[in-house]
Amino acid sequence: MQLTTYSYRFAAEVLNSPAFKKERKDIEDIFKSIKVPQLNPPKLRTRGGKQMTFTTAQKDLNVLLNDEFRAKGWDCQPFVTEDKVTGIKAV
Repeated sequence: MQLTTYSYRFAAEVLNSPAFKKERKDIEDIFKSIKVPQLNPPKLRTRGGKQMTFTTAQKDLNVLLNDEFRAKGWDCQPFVTEDKVTGIKAV
């Protein structure tokens, strides 16, 4: 897979920092190695009068990414607050 990167909320500045060299490598290695699951057949949706085709099996991709990041020792979807009262997770 060929990667194209975009910076969202200063992500490029963080990941280009020497402090996050390992994390950046993990992310790049995972995205270069996975095969994105496809929907068969693709889903067609109309939003705002515009018809769109969705080809990625998003739920399967999310599971695949969680598995790959966990295999590299990442804590996937940790709780945002320690008290866990809200149940909000980082995703």
